[in-house]
Amino acid sequence: MRLAANQGIKDIEVLKIDHPQLFFNSDITYDKNDWKNIAVAKYFGFDSIVIKDPDTIELHD
Repeated sequence: MRLAANQGIKDIEVLKIDHPQLFFNSDITYDKNDWKNIAVAKYFGFDSIVIKDPDTIELHD
């Protein structure tokens, strides 16, 4: 996430992970307006952060 912030990306979607090391899955939700999402976004310098819906993941060759 720091790399994205350093590149000037302001809105980020993250994949839900089974074994988080930096934060718990409950720290970020699918709702960018959730107070926890807002706090994490501000901490990392983003305008917004959400868990990406796994049904919308695009696979590339």
